[in-house]
Amino acid sequence: MVGQQQQQQHHYHHHHQAVDGKDTASRVVTRVNSQTYQTYQYHLLLVAFVAFLYGLYYQISNVYHEYATRHSKHHHQHDMYFSSFVPSTTSSHAPASSDAKYTRSVFLPYVHRFGTKGVPLVWVTMHGGKEDVRIHMPVDTGSTGLLIGAPLLPGIDPQAGTPGRQYLSSSNIVYVGRYLDLKLTFHGIGDVSAGARVPVLIVDKSWMCPWYDPLKHGFECPLGPEGQHPVERDVSGITYMGVGFGRNKNADGQRTAASWGNPFLNIDSINGTRLRPEEIKAGYVVSTKGIQLGLTRGNTRGYNFMELERGIAHAVDARDWAMPRMQFRVNGQRSIPGSALIDTGIAQMYIRAEDSMPLPEVVIKNPKEGGTPTVQRVKNGTRIAIDFGAWASEELCEVAASYSFEVGQDSMMAPSYVVPGKQEPPPYVNTGRNFLKGCSIAFDAVDGRLGFRPVQRFQSMI
Repeated sequence: MVGQQQQQQHHYHHHHQAVDGKDTASRVVTRVNSQTYQTYQYHLLLVAFVAFLYGLYYQISNVYHEYATRHSKHHHQHDMYFSSFVPSTTSSHAPASSDAKYTRSVFLPYVHRFGTKGVPLVWVTMHGGKEDVRIHMPVDTGSTGLLIGAPLLPGIDPQAGTPGRQYLSSSNIVYVGRYLDLKLTFHGIGDVSAGARVPVLIVDKSWMCPWYDPLKHGFECPLGPEGQHPVERDVSGITYMGVGFGRNKNADGQRTAASWGNPFLNIDSINGTRLRPEEIKAGYVVSTKGIQLGLTRGNTRGYNFMELERGIAHAVDARDWAMPRMQFRVNGQRSIPGSALIDTGIAQMYIRAEDSMPLPEVVIKNPKEGGTPTVQRVKNGTRIAIDFGAWASEELCEVAASYSFEVGQDSMMAPSYVVPGKQEPPPYVNTGRNFLKGCSIAFDAVDGRLGFRPVQRFQSMI
């Protein structure tokens, strides 16, 4: 009996200990759940607050850009110590012909990774004479026309062709040779290719000639103003392919500096099959990844387009368009209207203002041999902001794209250095190739438009 009572008491105490343990565990779980719920509420409130701030920022940005567009002539952006690209929220999308009917396009990857150093290259086969020559050809959006050193095309008769010359003012190089119509093949990914036929300058001689004047000098580089001898260049390695627009200046002696000399605008076949005009839209996309030949609805999606003015040869060739209009500001001063060139051929920027708006300049020793002893540069620390867009009543009324940088700062879209031009009209900016690190461009030669689209990784920084 006593044993039974002891067992019952032991069972009673053990049972209550178990119940007490469950109650304690229950209270702990309840307290943990309460803390978890409070933490969840805190995170929820934090997310809501961040979303509110983002929405407020977006609204302020829209108001800011709307004000900037309406008052662009007197607009000054805030200081930025890093490169920035701002897609417009107010620019109208320039009307285009129906892109749905254009379905053919070829992508050309670059031979090497895009960077500040070196002009981007694509693979091209030149069909000249008895031999086909496959080479990597530089892609230069700062000029128009294709040229190649005569030794690279041994199958062509040395006497064949029409005498011609070309002068690249940005590099002070003169090319002299003969023009021939040649067929070339661009090589895409895998076995995909695109064909074209354009005039090509077969280069027989070339000089580094900083004092060359296309209006005075012909097929030779004369002595310099102080009796300097020009530096003759080896033509065996010369390859150059200009694919820019608005570069047809007769004064430069560039007979092919128009759309009929632009290989990217004269694609006539894909994979050897002849194209009908309604199959491919003349134009191209330039990015840090490569070149897209032929515009379609798909490869132009997301681009903010601006209208271009007609080029000087537009009456002869409707694909001829002028350089895009822009305005720039230096150190927050008033906006200066002019034209722009997005140039993959150089790493530096060229900028030309007016007498009423001098640029902060400095004279330094020329880092390159064979030129003048000293050169001019825009001072480090100078802030430059550029807006691209359409014009009306002598002012920028619709902004398609904007970006800014500080000279000397290591930033994505900033050029390697900035060269000031002569203080004379018209104002002009050559951005250099680093612009493409923050923004891809699409040139529509049919409808006369230039489109801008920020690259994805850069857009996330805005």
